[in-house]
Amino acid sequence: MGRISRVRIEGDTWAPFSRERLAQSLRRAVDASGAGDANMAEELTGVAMLFLEKRFSDDSPPAVDDIRHLVHRVLIETGHVRVAAAYRKNSGAVEFPGALGAGLPSPVHLDVIDSDLGLRTSFDRDRLIASIAAEACVNDLVAAEIADGVVTRLRELQVDSVTTTHLREALDLVLLERGDREILDRCRLVGVTASRIEGWVHATGRGAPDPEVEAAAAILSPWSLEAIHSPPVRTAHAEGRIHIMGLATPLRVEEARIDARGPLFASVKRPEDFLLELVSLIQSLRPLVRSGVVVRRFAEGVAHVTAGASLRRMRTFVDRLLDQLLRDDVCGRPLLPALTLEVHLGGEHLEDAGADDEARRVRLLADLLLDRLERRSALRGRLGVTFLLRARAPHHWPESETLSRLFRAARRHPGVAFRLLRGADEARLGGSDEAPEQVVLDVGAAALNLPHALATADLESLDDVASAISGAMAVALEALSERFWFLRGAAPETLRGVIARLPGGRELRIASEGQGGTIRLWGLLQSARYLRAKGLIEAGQEPEALTRIFSCLDYLAGEPRDDARLRIRLGGLRERRLRERFFHVTDSLAARRADRELMRALEAEEDGLATLPLVSPLHAEQNRRFLESRFLGRLGPGLALPARGDDELATGAWLTRLFENTALSYFELESGAELIEVQEPLFRDET
Repeated sequence: MGRISRVRIEGDTWAPFSRERLAQSLRRAVDASGAGDANMAEELTGVAMLFLEKRFSDDSPPAVDDIRHLVHRVLIETGHVRVAAAYRKNSGAVEFPGALGAGLPSPVHLDVIDSDLGLRTSFDRDRLIASIAAEACVNDLVAAEIADGVVTRLRELQVDSVTTTHLREALDLVLLERGDREILDRCRLVGVTASRIEGWVHATGRGAPDPEVEAAAAILSPWSLEAIHSPPVRTAHAEGRIHIMGLATPLRVEEARIDARGPLFASVKRPEDFLLELVSLIQSLRPLVRSGVVVRRFAEGVAHVTAGASLRRMRTFVDRLLDQLLRDDVCGRPLLPALTLEVHLGGEHLEDAGADDEARRVRLLADLLLDRLERRSALRGRLGVTFLLRARAPHHWPESETLSRLFRAARRHPGVAFRLLRGADEARLGGSDEAPEQVVLDVGAAALNLPHALATADLESLDDVASAISGAMAVALEALSERFWFLRGAAPETLRGVIARLPGGRELRIASEGQGGTIRLWGLLQSARYLRAKGLIEAGQEPEALTRIFSCLDYLAGEPRDDARLRIRLGGLRERRLRERFFHVTDSLAARRADRELMRALEAEEDGLATLPLVSPLHAEQNRRFLESRFLGRLGPGLALPARGDDELATGAWLTRLFENTALSYFELESGAELIEVQEPLFRDET
């Protein structure tokens, strides 16, 4: 990295480099886009200078077009798409060097090849609009705008046919450019097709370059993060060994937590003001979070501002509040990010004057929320509720009728969960109101193409699998690490505390406790079939091979790094269809060996390792060892527990036994067909 003092204008003509001139260009772009203010322009100038000085120096000074191109790319890749468009228009920057020109065939004349079946059909814009509208749950007008963006992408390909995978890639990039994160999350991301993986499984030689790969690289190359990622990462992304997701998404927090009884609400006395303050705060957090917003002490906040109100007024206020929190915009998209309300079921933690009355209203509010969950189907999937129970004080738990309703709601409504507050949880959830909330910064996701990693390695034995996966995993982790450190320059305040400036000049302070990323796994079953086709495993040994792969990935994801401590979540078996297929494979005598491998991995775990997907049903003895393990705290959203009967649940005895006989704190009650389920018996005295 060096200082830039001059730029090449034309030929051998040089001129002094001016940071102020760059700042003026960015200020004009920010003003024209309406996406920020002078502070944002200055911040973007600093980010652009960071990249320029990394790429160029006086020993290799840039041309004017080099600067324009790099600044434009940095704006896009840090999520400021509208500013980038205004900058390109005002400065004359080209979007991508070597961009394909005009005069290309119209997409209506393209043939579309089904990536899985090989069927060939003509491109149909109306069919694409209908597909987008149905899959992304948007109206036809929005779907048409998105489809037109896809058409523009296809026109740039200079080909007479595309595959459905290419269509999907083009759609994803259009959604990223538009900033439609919610729509993108509802659309299924496609990276490698089944037919392509099958080709790797059964291939006898590498042969000539695949036209499909070349076409995919043509689509993906503008988004290879040229200004941010190193050549090995860019090459791996373009070749399909890894797939970096969310390229145009700026640095965000995984989940923001706000306190409904914290300092921001200290002066709020009236229900109307509480409603306005809460909605305004959540709206201000929307662009900064990936998963959603958790409202801590929600019931306490509502109970405080409704002191002395009648039951009827409380019901009316709760309905108004839910209506405001779950509003849609004009395009039918949620106006606010995904919400989870935390509700204490017990008032022994309230120490203010009038705590008894407030505790009564907290319990009443929990009952009202349950009633609305049962009556209003629109809340399902849109609103999460986590009920908190202080485990050391079961005498404060609700009566049996309320518990029974709680568990019925939990089995029917996604997002309803429970937390038994133990020592660490009580300290974290009941801490000082002045302490900043601890959050995890989200650095995006990268998919690991397992069949590709194996097919391009020289495998002579099963022991070589770990080495092949290590290389691919290292590139994927490097991609997430590079993304964090370069985006860190774009948001220093975010990392140090100030994450949202609120109306009236106030600030919400959130402290970072780490960086979180997601490594998704592609081609699990195909990897096992490839190893068998290569003669490295015998029939029936697939479970053992996959368990070894998972153990290797878990170890690699948890390795400490000098530059960052990434919290990697290994995905892949969270997809229901894939999980069912895998359980079918493990239904064999070889599954016993897989169980032993899994248990050895659990016994050897240490603090800081990433989530190891649960790949085999657990039996009674394994239940006990599993539930006692610290590994349980890294299962992601929690554990699905099989509830056997309302009678036992309603008495509270089941919760007491859960607290006394297991290490479990956070759990959900859902169908075993939907989640990986711990098999009965659950408690120690039943083994």
